[in-house]
Amino acid sequence: MDFHTDRGNESPQALKPDEIALSMEEAIIGGKLAPDTKLPPETVLARELGVSRSTLRDALRKLEVRGLIDRRRGRGTIVQGPAAHPHEVALTDGLGGTDAPLWQALEVRACVEPPVAALAADRASEVDLRHLARLEQRMSDTGLSPSQFAILDQLFHRTIAVYSHNPMLVSLLDRVTEIITVSRQSPYLTAARQQSSIKEHHAILAAILDHDPARASDAASHHIDSLRSRLVSH
Repeated sequence: MDFHTDRGNESPQALKPDEIALSMEEAIIGGKLAPDTKLPPETVLARELGVSRSTLRDALRKLEVRGLIDRRRGRGTIVQGPAAHPHEVALTDGLGGTDAPLWQALEVRACVEPPVAALAADRASEVDLRHLARLEQRMSDTGLSPSQFAILDQLFHRTIAVYSHNPMLVSLLDRVTEIITVSRQSPYLTAARQQSSIKEHHAILAAILDHDPARASDAASHHIDSLRSRLVSH
């Protein structure tokens, strides 16, 4: 099981739990690891990644906290995917299917994401901040294809929601993102639009790194307004 980690020429032994968790999270959100997939045993997966079992377990615990995997004795580690818990699914039942109008999903994001960014600015730990900064940096890679950028874009916003430390908000945004993803057309992610998104993401990140909830909320609001303009005008 191969997870891309962007470590250049560094030895796989240098991988840290955050980096393993980030790569696995990308694989889950990007569809490479589908819900109900059973991961290899810890000994096998640790050997494939070139890390100790304790390092792998730390990474798996992070994914478990985010609701992306389920670990049970005698059953192994199972991929859950977004919105796997019953109370979270109930929260999003009223949102309809993925054929819901795009404008409705964008309005929900405009209402929810600014306060979510503010919560992340207030609650994110130093480890959380390092993880988010690495993710934002990866989005600046000019060699990314539109589909790769879209996956990282989705992961960036989901990670901010995770760092609000409110699982229901994560579930809500997962459902809204699913609707928007289905509604997008491939020409949406032009190079110019990617650069605009990168600048807007950087402003959100900077505010969260500074633990400035008001500025994080304003930056997220500006980003969603720009996104609405880009998507609706497409």
